[in-house]
Amino acid sequence: MGIVRRAASAGTIAAIGAAAPVLASQTAGCLGAGSDPASAEAGPADATLAEADAARMPVEGGDARDVADAGTGSPPMGGLRVGNLSSDAPSVDLCVALHGTGKYQGPLLGVASRSAVDAGAADAGTAGVSFGQVSTYLPVAPGAYDAIVVVGGASDCFASIAGDPTPLPALKAGRFETVLLLGDANMLGGGPALRLYATTDDGDALSPVVDGAALSLYVRFLHAAPSAPPVDVILGGQTLFADVPFGQIGSEAGAGVSIDKNGYAVEGALNTTVSVRPSGASAGVDGGNVLANARIVSATGVALTLALVDVSSDGGGSQSLLACTDNAQTSRSVSSCVEVR
Repeated sequence: MGIVRRAASAGTIAAIGAAAPVLASQTAGCLGAGSDPASAEAGPADATLAEADAARMPVEGGDARDVADAGTGSPPMGGLRVGNLSSDAPSVDLCVALHGTGKYQGPLLGVASRSAVDAGAADAGTAGVSFGQVSTYLPVAPGAYDAIVVVGGASDCFASIAGDPTPLPALKAGRFETVLLLGDANMLGGGPALRLYATTDDGDALSPVVDGAALSLYVRFLHAAPSAPPVDVILGGQTLFADVPFGQIGSEAGAGVSIDKNGYAVEGALNTTVSVRPSGASAGVDGGNVLANARIVSATGVALTLALVDVSSDGGGSQSLLACTDNAQTSRSVSSCVEVR
């Protein structure tokens, strides 16, 4: 899909959602219908996001606790981050607008980085996330938003690289969402076009006790490999998620598996093998039919997203697993995501 260009508007950008009402809830999903790109607006290139409120934009990295504690004495925030799971896409940054307004603010990472430089921070963070990276959560006022992504390092929100705006789930105070870029930038091989997928994350798994019980591990699966068919996810020999298509979080659980409203299965501490296979396929004695196989070691008290990704866009059909800890302490401006084998 080609670049969608947007008209500029006058004025400076205030803090995301500042003084804006919480709008009606929107439905999550892949590349939803958004505002007409021809009528969408963007902020000026020299605008900064919350220059006078930089304390609410921690670019040194943050987890759910950091977002919840940001800006003590200011209105409660939610947390929003962006990830890049397209193997042939450039580095990307995120722009958001209150739903239906077309008035885009950002690019968020670039604005936070410039604010850090202006404040004299030793580390200015990153102005974009490359393939296999997810940014830290940035504090955002509660509300319903539309999202687009632009090339990392862009100074404005004029040119979406993933088509029309995507409506996000309504962001609530103390809650956390991830906006992910999926698909192929180069569509010569017939793969799906770049698109956005929004998830609501279990940031509250940080609590020492959940429902009166000891800490658990929360794990979900995202199919982000355009070249792979629908898949089953096998954990320690048992089916955890079944028949997951490209561009979706696993929602069909195996026998005896419980999935929460955000797609996480509840497990104990893990030290076992996870395998991803085409739906209904059995692993051959030589490892045939296995698209990805990895050893997962994780303690309780963690919210973990496993993503199947294409290793490259060369059409070879090779996949690997990326593990993102959704409530972990982060390093600088990139969240805790690693390739697991």
